[in-house]
Amino acid sequence: MSKRGLSSSSSSSPTDSESPTPKKDYKSAQKKVKVKETSVLVKHPLVQDFDMDHLLQKLESLELGQAEIKREIKNLSVSIAKIESLEDKFLQVDRISREKNVIIYGLEDSAGENWIKTTGIVEEFLQKTFNVKHGIVDVAERLGRYEKLKPRPVRVKFVRLYDKRMVIQEKKCLKHPIYINADMNLHDRKVSTALRKKKKALVEQDSSLKVTLKKGRLICSDNTGQVIQELHVNRDFELVEKTPASMDSS
Repeated sequence: MSKRGLSSSSSSSPTDSESPTPKKDYKSAQKKVKVKETSVLVKHPLVQDFDMDHLLQKLESLELGQAEIKREIKNLSVSIAKIESLEDKFLQVDRISREKNVIIYGLEDSAGENWIKTTGIVEEFLQKTFNVKHGIVDVAERLGRYEKLKPRPVRVKFVRLYDKRMVIQEKKCLKHPIYINADMNLHDRKVSTALRKKKKALVEQDSSLKVTLKKGRLICSDNTGQVIQELHVNRDFELVEKTPASMDSS
């Protein structure tokens, strides 16, 4: 074969660098890259730890836990309601046991004084102060320990509720240091203190208001007698206000 034939044949055939890459070779290379990326991704620790079944089990466990918490909250709410109901019943029974009682402050005290002597002192004081008959007092007793310079208060239980109410009604005539209050438990004393403070503040703010304290409520009326506001104290000893409209709806 002549050189010309060789040169022509070599010039007519394209070189490897100039020839285009076939489509099948391109697709094959693309698959190799994807396989490599997948193998790298699978080897990642986060992907290796990923377990769909395990994740579903955790979700189910969380749902069960939430349901259990809701049941516990419901049971706790029921228990709280029962406790509050029992507290209300106890307070009611306690109020009934105290309804004929008063507490007298400032009466002269002496060491070794027993309930018989105390009852006699109280009856003598009531006769002189309120002009009542002898025998209206069931029993009287000192509260607390004796202190020489500080007379102990006296809890007085009347035979009749009528006599107790009469003494409370006429106690305005008393002079310092003697004064009389109704016998109340700690809860009711706190409620009464909060309502009296609020009453004083309302009257100072608007002297035209008529503010009355009745059965643990503070009732505010205008000049025409129309009730414009009612207040009571909740379980946390906070004042709660209600308008007449909300009172009608409740």
